Amino acid sequence: MQKDALCGDTLATETDERHVEDVHIMLKEDRNMKCTMTAAEVGISTASVIHILTRQLGTGKDCAKWIDSMHAERRSV
Repeated sequence: MQKDALCGDTLATETDERHVEDVHIMLKEDRNMKCTMTAAEVGISTASVIHILTRQLGTGKDCAKWIDSMHAERRSV
């Protein structure tokens, strides 16, 4: 998937997919992970880690743990 670079859109790359997979693996290993530590280990910004966690993996914070959004909805009901 490529977008027009002239419009200022970013290009989707294999690196982006690898970063998502790396963050996902780290999340499975430790639900209490810190975004700054994850960013340093993966080699991306903290904002990118937060974007991956919330937008691409659909997780959210609950009591300092990253959980799936479905679990968060069940707890609030």
